[in-house]
Amino acid sequence: MKKLLIAAFSFISMYAGAQVTEPIPGRNYQIISSEGFAFGCVDGAAKQCVPDENDKTQAFKFVDSGDGDGSYMIKLASDDSYVCKTSANDWNTWDISFEASLPTDVSKAKYTIEAIEGTEYVGIKNKQNSLYWGWDTPEAGGGVWCDKALNEKSQWKLVALPADAATLYEEAVNRLFEYQEQLVDYPGIQTEITDYSMDVDLRVDGTDDTYYSLITEIDNYIDNVKKGVAVISNIRNVFDECDAAFASENIYPGFDDLEAAYTNTNDLYEADDTKLQDYIDAYNALVKALHDYYDSQIPVATAENPADLTYYIQHPNFREAYNYSADCTATSEGWTLNDTNLPSSGYDYGARHKYSDEVGVDVTCFNNWSWQFDLLEIYQDIEGLPDGRYTVECLGYSGVNENYKQHAFATSGGVTTVSNYASEAMSGGWETFETAPISVVNGKLRIGFSSEASEEGGSIGWYLVTGFRLKYCGQLSEDEIRAVLNDKLDDCRAQRDTMMFNADKAVLNDSISKYENVTDIAVVKEAIDALTLAQAEAQKSVDKQIEVKNGVLAALTDSIANGVYTDVYANVAQSFCQNMTNAMNAEDATYTEMDSLCSILETLRDDYLPVLKEAKEMNVNDATAKGVLEDNINRQVTFFTEMEALPLETLIEKYVTELETAMAECRAADLIATGTKDYTSLIVNPTIDDSSSSSVTGWTIEMSSSGNNLVTNSTQQFDGNTSGRYLDAWHQTAGNLLYNAHQTIENLPNGTYELKAMVRTTCDEGVYLYAIADNDSSTTVLAPVSMERINITELGGPTAENGEDSIATVSDSYGSIFVDAYNATGGGVDGDAALLEIVNTNNGKGWGWFYKSLEIEVKNHALTIGYTCDSTFTMKYGGKPWTGTWLSADNFTLTMIAEGVNDGWNPATGIVAPEDEDEALDFRVENGTIIAPKGTAVYSVNGMRVNADAKLDAGIYILKYGNKTAKVVVR
Repeated sequence: MKKLLIAAFSFISMYAGAQVTEPIPGRNYQIISSEGFAFGCVDGAAKQCVPDENDKTQAFKFVDSGDGDGSYMIKLASDDSYVCKTSANDWNTWDISFEASLPTDVSKAKYTIEAIEGTEYVGIKNKQNSLYWGWDTPEAGGGVWCDKALNEKSQWKLVALPADAATLYEEAVNRLFEYQEQLVDYPGIQTEITDYSMDVDLRVDGTDDTYYSLITEIDNYIDNVKKGVAVISNIRNVFDECDAAFASENIYPGFDDLEAAYTNTNDLYEADDTKLQDYIDAYNALVKALHDYYDSQIPVATAENPADLTYYIQHPNFREAYNYSADCTATSEGWTLNDTNLPSSGYDYGARHKYSDEVGVDVTCFNNWSWQFDLLEIYQDIEGLPDGRYTVECLGYSGVNENYKQHAFATSGGVTTVSNYASEAMSGGWETFETAPISVVNGKLRIGFSSEASEEGGSIGWYLVTGFRLKYCGQLSEDEIRAVLNDKLDDCRAQRDTMMFNADKAVLNDSISKYENVTDIAVVKEAIDALTLAQAEAQKSVDKQIEVKNGVLAALTDSIANGVYTDVYANVAQSFCQNMTNAMNAEDATYTEMDSLCSILETLRDDYLPVLKEAKEMNVNDATAKGVLEDNINRQVTFFTEMEALPLETLIEKYVTELETAMAECRAADLIATGTKDYTSLIVNPTIDDSSSSSVTGWTIEMSSSGNNLVTNSTQQFDGNTSGRYLDAWHQTAGNLLYNAHQTIENLPNGTYELKAMVRTTCDEGVYLYAIADNDSSTTVLAPVSMERINITELGGPTAENGEDSIATVSDSYGSIFVDAYNATGGGVDGDAALLEIVNTNNGKGWGWFYKSLEIEVKNHALTIGYTCDSTFTMKYGGKPWTGTWLSADNFTLTMIAEGVNDGWNPATGIVAPEDEDEALDFRVENGTIIAPKGTAVYSVNGMRVNADAKLDAGIYILKYGNKTAKVVVR
């Protein structure tokens, strides 16, 4: 393997000068990973390969996508197939496929090339899912997928292959002629290609720029011809549909026009000199004539004899248009999946199932399933319909005992009609669903199929659906259209009367006033559309007011009424509730600000009041420190009880920090007064027990996105606590983890300290217990952590192969803590119960823990402590690169071993006056998006920067703006 990698990197260095981030059209490129493997097409699959410039499966070209955003389509140079996020199944979000033609969702074949700052690599991001190409294991034959975050496993180089421009041009011409030979059914197009090739050849002038330009032009020409042929190849299916219309007993008024278009198109398709555009024009003309033929039903359509306008639906059977063959391509174009609360689910566009055992006909359908859901829904939005009444039909198949409220539906203008629900009798079989009639004004209609969860929740759902049909049941008179508007106005007035937030109510009322007296039919139609949009926005306000009424405000109010908060705590809580109520009832109140206001109350309840209670109940002996603490409490309580508007959330958090700082100073002052040397209690959460799998109270953890865990809990017995947590992280590839857990202790008396912790690791280099004094990086002390070498035979372990004692390197077994307990209990025979538990854990082998310590001098009352394998940090201070796969630490202690100079110093005298409240970072949350000053950086709790402009997943985020920071909760 080493020789293989050396060869790979040697290849890259040969052509380093040809590496690019903006590929030249017409050139061929290898795509080389940061591990030295080439991206390639191996038996139709995306694989990592040993780089070979002569291997055509490793040669790719980059074609401008035409979107104007610098994105590309990437094509395999040997056969012009597109490199796509797989289009076989819409639930598959990771595979890379090589497609002869563009997928229905073209964004699956489009990529942006992003330079990675500070490196020589790029990221290749798919536009459909906004994720990157990457690999899991770097090895020849290893897979490449299209669902990775941007990290060290998704870094590539684009290396131009050495080639003569004239040779590449000849290859492009050959591709043109090879494609021409496939078009035997279209002799006129073959003649066009010959004429085009002669024209291109006349423009060759021998320069590389011209060659590359012509290569791109030829490739684009081939693409355009392919797109055209893909369109006209369906003509036989259109002819079939026309033949069926001609043979039908029901002949529509537009029969003669359709017959004439059919004859013209057929004659043109039979001719030998028809050109591509003529084919396309004839195809489009016949399709239009067919649609016009269907539309000719409209003037005579009735509820009893409706017009079939199914052609308005894109892919009503989830297959290519006008394609009825058994092997037709499935497609989801036009359809949208609404999958609310699907923790375990799947779906498949184009699934094939038998219509019935008796008939034995396969149908192409949509397949949706879940083991727990709130809603399983597929829908399509249709525009451009003639005004009128419609019904929607489809075929559905409900799984046995899985048919809870499965139905078709139609929605227009904010009104929804539904079909029959799946019947118990038909569960496990195909059933026809037809909606009640619905009025459509301004041509907009949503159709779909849905399965609602049971009221008890936890529903099991599965259904198939296909065969959507749209039936037009007659026109709407002007009076009927005006009746639609009157109903809409009544609905809006009723909705307005339920609204709480005055600014939102005023907006809806303005819309009502604007349209309640209109009579002109064109304005009436405009009003229906405008009021539908106003209703939808107003509904957001109604939904939010219900959420706000029943949320944290109600909880706080109940707590005050029930005596949960008394005295000063009740006064503060009451002040916040009153100001929240005032904000909700204000003339300018709108639903968009309520998430941020509720978050303020939650921060008060969950963060501030508990800390205030702890501060007020704290016993402090040192008079100076106690005075500082009381001043903070009194100032904050006075402000919160006298305020006339809710404060910024950042101010509450600042007050929390002030109280925590003052309490820490009190603890430090009282601790110093005892004359102790043990300052472990000044470490926040030294035993890592106040933690979860993703956060650790008191500690800041930075970890590369490829790492796993921040902390963990286990039954590993090592300190008498069978359920305790500890710092822990791992990565399957040695050396790939960057992990750094640290915290800064303030208010330490000056002196020399011993920092000690229980540790483990899987390597001899790159892991360190460390400390930094006085926020001065030049004082950094690294204590290297290496695996222990222990005589495990003496501890009941096996002997070596030669029969002698086995001196083993241990990482997750034995360890010197286990050794001490083993010896103190006579091998686990008798002794202290806690020691006996340590000896008996892990089947009598222990878990590899041992102690590591360091010494450091503190001269200005601050000490940062930490545990890390982050080589980008440690190598600045003489550390070595990390070579292991995991590391752990727990039970930190801090002991003074020599006093320093502390004359006249008291921890409480160094408190900094609070900043002006106006200087807090101002932000709010609106519908999952953080609104903050321009330039604010947003980070996840793991330290990964996220898109500040995007709607974020629920969770905790950190904002940074200049020297200001804030924590924000997105719900």
